[in-house]
Amino acid sequence: MYQKAIYVILSVCIVLSMAACGAQTVMPAPEQPKTEEKTMPNLVGKSFDEVKTMEEFKDVTFVEWYAYSSDYPAGTIVAQLREPGNVVKKGEELVVIVNREQSERPIGTPDSNLVNVGNIEIKLYESQNEYDAAALQIDKSALVADDAVYQTEYLDKHAPIVPAEEVAKNTYIENTGKNPAYVRFVVTVPKEMNPFVTLKWNDNGEFTLSGPADNADGDKEYVFTRNATLGTGEFTDVGLKSFELKATMTEADIAKLVAEGFMNNDNRTFNILVRAEAIQSNGFYNVTEAFAAFHKYR
Repeated sequence: MYQKAIYVILSVCIVLSMAACGAQTVMPAPEQPKTEEKTMPNLVGKSFDEVKTMEEFKDVTFVEWYAYSSDYPAGTIVAQLREPGNVVKKGEELVVIVNREQSERPIGTPDSNLVNVGNIEIKLYESQNEYDAAALQIDKSALVADDAVYQTEYLDKHAPIVPAEEVAKNTYIENTGKNPAYVRFVVTVPKEMNPFVTLKWNDNGEFTLSGPADNADGDKEYVFTRNATLGTGEFTDVGLKSFELKATMTEADIAKLVAEGFMNNDNRTFNILVRAEAIQSNGFYNVTEAFAAFHKYR
Protein backbone atom coordinates (compact mmCIF):
# COMPACT_ATOMS: atom_id res chain seq x y z
CA MET A 1 0.00 0.00 0.00
CA TYR A 2 2.75 2.43 0.91
CA GLN A 3 4.75 1.67 -2.24
CA LYS A 4 1.79 2.36 -4.52
CA ALA A 5 1.09 5.60 -2.78
CA ILE A 6 4.73 6.73 -3.09
CA TYR A 7 4.78 5.82 -6.79
CA VAL A 8 1.79 7.97 -7.55
CA ILE A 9 3.22 10.93 -5.67
CA LEU A 10 6.53 10.66 -7.51
CA SER A 11 4.85 10.49 -10.88
CA VAL A 12 2.96 13.68 -10.22
CA CYS A 13 6.10 15.43 -9.08
CA ILE A 14 7.98 14.46 -12.23
CA VAL A 15 5.25 15.90 -14.48
CA LEU A 16 5.17 19.15 -12.53
CA SER A 17 8.94 19.39 -12.61
CA MET A 18 9.07 19.03 -16.37
CA ALA A 19 6.48 21.76 -16.82
CA ALA A 20 8.25 24.07 -14.41
CA CYS A 21 11.63 23.59 -16.05
CA GLY A 22 10.37 24.26 -19.56
CA ALA A 23 10.34 21.02 -21.48
CA GLN A 24 11.52 21.09 -25.09
CA THR A 25 8.17 19.89 -26.45
CA VAL A 26 6.84 22.70 -28.72
CA MET A 27 3.13 22.90 -29.44
CA PRO A 28 2.27 24.26 -32.92
CA ALA A 29 0.71 27.74 -32.91
CA PRO A 30 -2.96 27.78 -33.87
CA GLU A 31 -3.52 28.79 -37.47
CA GLN A 32 -4.76 32.38 -37.70
CA PRO A 33 -7.95 32.80 -39.73
CA LYS A 34 -7.46 34.75 -42.92
CA THR A 35 -8.91 38.23 -42.71
CA GLU A 36 -11.97 39.00 -44.85
CA GLU A 37 -11.46 42.75 -44.55
CA LYS A 38 -9.16 45.29 -46.14
CA THR A 39 -8.75 49.04 -46.04
CA MET A 40 -10.25 51.16 -48.78
CA PRO A 41 -7.58 53.11 -50.68
CA ASN A 42 -8.03 56.42 -52.45
CA LEU A 43 -9.12 55.60 -56.02
CA VAL A 44 -9.74 59.14 -57.27
CA GLY A 45 -7.58 59.90 -60.29
CA LYS A 46 -6.96 56.21 -61.13
CA SER A 47 -8.06 54.44 -64.28
CA PHE A 48 -11.21 52.44 -63.60
CA ASP A 49 -10.11 49.70 -66.00
CA GLU A 50 -6.87 49.28 -64.08
CA VAL A 51 -8.56 49.34 -60.66
CA LYS A 52 -10.92 46.54 -61.70
CA THR A 53 -7.96 44.24 -62.37
CA MET A 54 -6.09 44.95 -59.12
CA GLU A 55 -5.51 41.88 -56.95
CA GLU A 56 -6.82 43.57 -53.80
CA PHE A 57 -10.25 44.03 -55.39
CA LYS A 58 -10.74 40.53 -56.79
CA ASP A 59 -13.32 39.70 -54.10
CA VAL A 60 -15.50 42.82 -54.43
CA THR A 61 -17.94 44.07 -57.06
CA PHE A 62 -17.74 47.57 -58.49
CA VAL A 63 -20.88 49.55 -59.28
CA GLU A 64 -20.09 52.16 -61.92
CA TRP A 65 -21.83 55.53 -62.04
CA TYR A 66 -21.03 58.22 -64.59
CA ALA A 67 -20.27 61.92 -64.46
CA TYR A 68 -18.39 64.54 -66.46
CA SER A 69 -15.42 66.48 -65.17
CA SER A 70 -12.95 68.57 -67.13
CA ASP A 71 -10.34 67.83 -64.45
CA TYR A 72 -9.86 64.17 -65.43
CA PRO A 73 -9.55 62.15 -68.65
CA ALA A 74 -12.35 59.80 -69.68
CA GLY A 75 -12.35 56.48 -67.81
CA THR A 76 -10.90 58.01 -64.64
CA ILE A 77 -12.51 57.62 -61.22
CA VAL A 78 -13.58 61.09 -60.07
CA ALA A 79 -15.28 60.10 -56.80
CA GLN A 80 -15.95 57.09 -54.58
CA LEU A 81 -18.77 56.54 -52.10
CA ARG A 82 -16.65 54.44 -49.73
CA GLU A 83 -14.19 56.92 -48.27
CA PRO A 84 -10.44 56.04 -48.09
CA GLY A 85 -9.48 54.38 -44.82
CA ASN A 86 -12.83 52.66 -44.29
CA VAL A 87 -13.19 48.89 -44.12
CA VAL A 88 -14.01 46.88 -47.24
CA LYS A 89 -15.40 43.38 -46.73
CA LYS A 90 -15.26 40.44 -49.09
CA GLY A 91 -18.24 40.33 -51.43
CA GLU A 92 -19.24 43.98 -50.97
CA GLU A 93 -20.34 46.35 -53.71
CA LEU A 94 -18.26 49.51 -54.10
CA VAL A 95 -19.72 52.51 -55.94
CA VAL A 96 -17.29 54.61 -57.99
CA ILE A 97 -18.14 57.55 -60.23
CA VAL A 98 -16.28 57.37 -63.54
CA ASN A 99 -15.63 60.26 -65.90
CA ARG A 100 -16.95 60.26 -69.44
CA GLU A 101 -16.14 62.59 -72.31
CA GLN A 102 -19.81 63.52 -72.62
CA SER A 103 -22.24 62.99 -69.79
CA GLU A 104 -24.89 60.49 -70.83
CA ARG A 105 -26.61 60.77 -67.48
CA PRO A 106 -25.83 63.93 -65.50
CA ILE A 107 -25.44 63.34 -61.78
CA GLY A 108 -28.01 65.99 -60.95
CA THR A 109 -30.26 68.58 -62.54
CA PRO A 110 -31.53 70.54 -59.53
CA ASP A 111 -33.67 72.88 -61.64
CA SER A 112 -35.72 69.95 -62.94
CA ASN A 113 -38.51 68.08 -61.17
CA LEU A 114 -36.42 64.92 -61.58
CA VAL A 115 -33.06 64.60 -59.82
CA ASN A 116 -31.09 61.36 -60.23
CA VAL A 117 -27.82 60.08 -58.84
CA GLY A 118 -26.44 56.93 -60.44
CA ASN A 119 -27.36 55.01 -63.58
CA ILE A 120 -31.11 55.22 -63.16
CA GLU A 121 -34.21 56.62 -64.83
CA ILE A 122 -37.41 57.67 -63.06
CA LYS A 123 -40.68 59.34 -64.01
CA LEU A 124 -42.96 61.47 -61.86
CA TYR A 125 -46.74 61.41 -62.34
CA GLU A 126 -49.55 63.59 -60.97
CA SER A 127 -53.18 62.59 -61.09
CA GLN A 128 -56.60 63.54 -59.76
CA ASN A 129 -57.17 59.80 -59.14
CA GLU A 130 -55.64 57.43 -56.61
CA TYR A 131 -54.31 54.09 -57.85
CA ASP A 132 -52.87 50.97 -56.29
CA ALA A 133 -49.18 50.46 -57.14
CA ALA A 134 -49.68 46.78 -58.00
CA ALA A 135 -52.35 47.70 -60.53
CA LEU A 136 -50.10 50.33 -62.11
CA GLN A 137 -47.35 47.80 -62.67
CA ILE A 138 -49.81 45.79 -64.75
CA ASP A 139 -51.43 48.67 -66.62
CA LYS A 140 -50.26 52.28 -66.27
CA SER A 141 -52.19 53.68 -69.23
CA ALA A 142 -54.83 55.38 -67.06
CA LEU A 143 -52.17 57.14 -64.99
CA VAL A 144 -50.30 58.30 -68.10
CA ALA A 145 -53.56 59.75 -69.45
CA ASP A 146 -54.31 61.43 -66.11
CA ASP A 147 -50.85 62.97 -65.90
CA ALA A 148 -51.17 64.49 -69.38
CA VAL A 149 -54.26 66.49 -68.43
CA TYR A 150 -53.90 66.96 -64.66
CA GLN A 151 -52.94 70.63 -64.90
CA THR A 152 -54.98 71.69 -67.92
CA GLU A 153 -58.20 69.75 -67.33
CA TYR A 154 -58.31 69.36 -63.55
CA LEU A 155 -56.56 72.28 -61.88
CA ASP A 156 -56.93 75.00 -64.49
CA LYS A 157 -60.66 74.31 -64.90
CA HIS A 158 -61.28 73.72 -61.21
CA ALA A 159 -63.96 75.84 -59.54
CA PRO A 160 -62.56 78.43 -57.12
CA ILE A 161 -60.97 76.58 -54.20
CA VAL A 162 -62.54 77.33 -50.85
CA PRO A 163 -61.10 76.81 -47.35
CA ALA A 164 -61.37 73.21 -46.03
CA GLU A 165 -61.88 71.83 -49.57
CA GLU A 166 -59.64 68.85 -50.35
CA VAL A 167 -58.00 69.12 -53.79
CA ALA A 168 -56.48 65.99 -55.31
CA LYS A 169 -52.77 65.94 -56.12
CA ASN A 170 -51.90 62.25 -56.22
CA THR A 171 -48.21 61.72 -56.97
CA TYR A 172 -46.36 58.58 -58.06
CA ILE A 173 -42.79 57.64 -59.06
CA GLU A 174 -42.00 54.97 -61.63
CA ASN A 175 -38.57 53.36 -61.96
CA THR A 176 -38.10 53.30 -65.75
CA GLY A 177 -34.41 52.38 -65.67
CA LYS A 178 -32.43 49.16 -65.39
CA ASN A 179 -31.30 49.39 -61.75
CA PRO A 180 -33.11 49.45 -58.39
CA ALA A 181 -33.24 52.81 -56.64
CA TYR A 182 -34.18 54.59 -53.45
CA VAL A 183 -36.71 57.33 -54.20
CA ARG A 184 -38.46 60.20 -52.48
CA PHE A 185 -40.82 63.10 -53.09
CA VAL A 186 -39.71 66.62 -52.18
CA VAL A 187 -42.70 68.97 -51.92
CA THR A 188 -42.12 72.72 -51.74
CA VAL A 189 -44.79 75.13 -50.53
CA PRO A 190 -44.09 78.88 -50.95
CA LYS A 191 -43.45 80.53 -47.59
CA GLU A 192 -46.30 82.95 -48.23
CA MET A 193 -48.75 80.06 -48.69
CA ASN A 194 -47.47 77.62 -46.08
CA PRO A 195 -49.42 79.08 -43.10
CA PHE A 196 -52.67 78.43 -44.97
CA VAL A 197 -52.01 75.00 -46.53
CA THR A 198 -52.46 71.45 -45.23
CA LEU A 199 -50.92 68.54 -47.15
CA LYS A 200 -52.35 65.03 -46.98
CA TRP A 201 -49.90 62.13 -47.29
CA ASN A 202 -50.17 58.39 -47.78
CA ASP A 203 -50.01 56.85 -44.29
CA ASN A 204 -49.76 53.15 -45.21
CA GLY A 205 -46.19 52.81 -43.86
CA GLU A 206 -44.44 52.78 -47.25
CA PHE A 207 -42.95 56.24 -46.70
CA THR A 208 -41.35 58.33 -43.95
CA LEU A 209 -42.13 62.06 -43.76
CA SER A 210 -39.63 64.67 -42.60
CA GLY A 211 -39.99 68.43 -42.49
CA PRO A 212 -40.99 71.02 -43.14
CA ALA A 213 -37.62 72.70 -43.35
CA ASP A 214 -36.70 76.02 -44.90
CA ASN A 215 -34.90 75.89 -48.24
CA ALA A 216 -32.52 78.58 -49.49
CA ASP A 217 -35.46 80.81 -50.47
CA GLY A 218 -37.24 80.40 -47.15
CA ASP A 219 -39.95 78.20 -48.69
CA LYS A 220 -41.07 75.08 -46.82
CA GLU A 221 -39.82 71.69 -48.01
CA TYR A 222 -41.41 68.39 -47.03
CA VAL A 223 -39.48 65.19 -47.81
CA PHE A 224 -41.46 61.95 -48.22
CA THR A 225 -39.01 59.04 -48.54
CA ARG A 226 -39.85 55.50 -49.62
CA ASN A 227 -38.34 53.13 -47.07
CA ALA A 228 -37.62 50.23 -49.45
CA THR A 229 -35.92 50.14 -52.84
CA LEU A 230 -37.99 50.62 -55.97
CA GLY A 231 -37.27 47.89 -58.49
CA THR A 232 -37.08 48.19 -62.25
CA GLY A 233 -40.52 48.76 -63.73
CA GLU A 234 -42.12 49.31 -60.34
CA PHE A 235 -44.32 52.16 -59.12
CA THR A 236 -44.53 53.64 -55.66
CA ASP A 237 -47.91 53.83 -54.05
CA VAL A 238 -49.34 57.32 -54.04
CA GLY A 239 -47.10 59.71 -52.06
CA LEU A 240 -48.65 63.15 -51.66
CA LYS A 241 -52.42 62.69 -52.00
CA SER A 242 -54.02 66.12 -51.75
CA PHE A 243 -53.90 69.61 -50.30
CA GLU A 244 -56.42 72.00 -48.83
CA LEU A 245 -56.64 75.58 -47.65
CA LYS A 246 -57.09 75.70 -43.89
CA ALA A 247 -60.57 76.41 -42.58
CA THR A 248 -59.22 79.41 -40.66
CA MET A 249 -58.25 81.19 -43.88
CA THR A 250 -60.28 84.36 -44.47
CA GLU A 251 -61.37 86.17 -47.61
CA ALA A 252 -59.00 88.96 -46.63
CA ASP A 253 -56.10 86.45 -46.59
CA ILE A 254 -57.09 85.21 -50.05
CA ALA A 255 -57.41 88.73 -51.45
CA LYS A 256 -53.95 89.62 -50.15
CA LEU A 257 -52.35 86.51 -51.70
CA VAL A 258 -54.10 87.15 -55.02
CA ALA A 259 -52.92 90.77 -55.02
CA GLU A 260 -49.35 89.69 -54.32
CA GLY A 261 -49.44 87.12 -57.13
CA PHE A 262 -49.29 83.96 -55.02
CA MET A 263 -52.79 82.76 -55.90
CA ASN A 264 -54.69 82.64 -59.17
CA ASN A 265 -57.61 85.06 -59.08
CA ASP A 266 -59.94 82.84 -61.13
CA ASN A 267 -59.82 79.53 -59.29
CA ARG A 268 -57.52 80.30 -56.33
CA THR A 269 -54.95 77.69 -57.34
CA PHE A 270 -51.33 78.23 -56.34
CA ASN A 271 -47.93 76.63 -56.84
CA ILE A 272 -46.94 73.48 -54.97
CA LEU A 273 -43.76 72.10 -56.52
CA VAL A 274 -43.33 68.32 -56.39
CA ARG A 275 -39.86 66.98 -57.19
CA ALA A 276 -38.88 63.31 -57.48
CA GLU A 277 -35.38 62.37 -56.36
CA ALA A 278 -33.66 59.01 -56.75
CA ILE A 279 -30.33 57.36 -56.12
CA GLN A 280 -29.16 53.97 -57.34
CA SER A 281 -29.45 51.59 -54.38
CA ASN A 282 -26.52 49.29 -55.18
CA GLY A 283 -23.71 49.65 -52.66
CA PHE A 284 -25.76 51.09 -49.79
CA TYR A 285 -26.90 49.39 -46.61
CA ASN A 286 -30.16 51.35 -46.34
CA VAL A 287 -32.09 54.37 -47.56
CA THR A 288 -30.58 56.69 -44.95
CA GLU A 289 -27.01 55.96 -46.07
CA ALA A 290 -28.04 56.31 -49.72
CA PHE A 291 -29.55 59.77 -49.41
CA ALA A 292 -26.64 60.95 -47.29
CA ALA A 293 -24.51 60.23 -50.37
CA PHE A 294 -27.15 61.80 -52.61
CA HIS A 295 -26.55 65.22 -51.08
CA LYS A 296 -22.83 64.85 -51.65
CA TYR A 297 -22.93 63.78 -55.31
CA ARG A 298 -26.08 65.37 -56.77
